[in-house]
Amino acid sequence: MAKIIEKIRGHKVQLKRFSERVQDEKLGQTLLFVGPEGIGKRLVAKAIAQSLVCEISQNACGSCGACTRIEKEQSESLLLIKPTGTGIKVDQARDVIHFTSLKTQGQARCVIINDANKLNHQAANALLKTLEEPPEKTYFFLIAPSHQSVLMTIRSRAQVTRFGPLDQSDLSPNEQIPQWVIEASGGRLDRLGFLSEPESLEIRKRALALFMSLTDSNLSRPFETIKEVCKDKTEAIQITRLLQQFVRDLAVMKYDATKMIHKDLRPHFEQMQKLSHSSLDLLFLHLKELERDIERHVDRTLSMEEFWLSGRKELSKETVCPG
Repeated sequence: MAKIIEKIRGHKVQLKRFSERVQDEKLGQTLLFVGPEGIGKRLVAKAIAQSLVCEISQNACGSCGACTRIEKEQSESLLLIKPTGTGIKVDQARDVIHFTSLKTQGQARCVIINDANKLNHQAANALLKTLEEPPEKTYFFLIAPSHQSVLMTIRSRAQVTRFGPLDQSDLSPNEQIPQWVIEASGGRLDRLGFLSEPESLEIRKRALALFMSLTDSNLSRPFETIKEVCKDKTEAIQITRLLQQFVRDLAVMKYDATKMIHKDLRPHFEQMQKLSHSSLDLLFLHLKELERDIERHVDRTLSMEEFWLSGRKELSKETVCPG
């Protein structure tokens, strides 16, 4: 069976609504799905596409040829568009227009545009008329982190559906996953998968060592450690996000330690409890800037070193006695 909807975690309200609209033949032809990355928006779009092209049922049988080809992303009724380089370019928009101009081969024709927020102005302008007046039985699914991130000319022609982070019960229905991994994922399946890998525990250890070094007066500058963690962009971003969670946990544990993400690290954090909220707020802002720098391909090592130096300077103003 290749029934995509059975692979989706969460989003029951949205799925029920779309199922009813497909059955009532009231589904909008240009849909914009917005919400955090890694929560399954694209998979929902594929599931709806499968129900639209299925040869047997409006609920998608999962076994006919049309359903199988959609699941494998090898369907003549499905076009997938994603950024090439930094964005979605006009040539890709022309591919969409050509695809929608062809005679429909099956029950329907679907176009999924991932990262629709990365459509450049030229590509967006080329698509406007097609999105505003789609050919019969042609459906567009635009995927983006937020509706504000999509060009006004595009989002004004689409029906917006919002998706939120997944509940913990949806993230780990059967698997034996450490609680800190579930909470640290922030409701995102992509982060859950990354954090569940064995090497993620080592990454967290490195993040903790770097975090504790900010207030350890006996430690010299850990630049060798920084160079090591910055070799890989994905790991550098993960380290930065873990550091953000550590700062958040420090603020939370002052009031309710049960709401910490990394509860098992509480003994390490207790020696830093004297840090003021203003210092923690500033540290968190530095970390958000660091994450943006890494995402924008600024020199990772230099950015991390600058963060460590500025963070250590700020925290050294307060009296903290390492245990």
